[in-house]
Amino acid sequence: AEPQTGIAKELPLRLAPVGFEETERGFRSGMVSLVFVSGKPDAYWSAAKTIGMEPYYWKGTFYAKPEFAADNPKYYQDGRSIDRIAWFGNEMGLDTASLGNDSELKPVEKEIAIAKARWQITDPIASPAKTNKIPKDILNLSDHSSIIVPEDGMNTPAGFDRHRLLSINGDTMSLSEFEKTVDQAIKEGSWLIIRYRGAPPKNQLDWLLANGINPITVKEALQEIEPQLPD
Repeated sequence: AEPQTGIAKELPLRLAPVGFEETERGFRSGMVSLVFVSGKPDAYWSAAKTIGMEPYYWKGTFYAKPEFAADNPKYYQDGRSIDRIAWFGNEMGLDTASLGNDSELKPVEKEIAIAKARWQITDPIASPAKTNKIPKDILNLSDHSSIIVPEDGMNTPAGFDRHRLLSINGDTMSLSEFEKTVDQAIKEGSWLIIRYRGAPPKNQLDWLLANGINPITVKEALQEIEPQLPD
């Protein structure tokens, strides 16, 4: 069957620098991931409860700032909120928004180490702002399995780059835009990463549920994608 591209023309979104029409195939199936970036820990906890309980029972990928793991009374409640998200079995990653201070390399390195141990973070990270300048002394980006970037878009086999994963801002989308965008991803066999700062709108979640679309974590999506990529 010919790939469907009509939906894309209706969207007021820049879905990808490499459009689906430029590749001969999609992934075996379209996929959707819910990720949480640049939000406050209490908003993250609200999101984890919303997607993780009846009727959804879904897991998300939550990117937390490493300072929330530090043994600092200022962030005690923040750290406890992130603890709960991890205990729910969600995938945990690092939010790099606060890792640009060259004058405090040692404290930052310690915070990262604590966060990885405390929340069992493996190696997904998010770079939520184009202005982030992360010193290589703090974080070697090539060591990480995936990096979410702020540019909107879908991930297709053509030009796929795990260190430059595109995403869509779910917080600003109308339900109509949301439906069209997810529908496009599923029909074309693209991977759509939808990012939020807190709990997703219930009408979006209900639409996914009603259409039999079960979001998967970033790690789960990469495990599905990797065997399908060209050598």
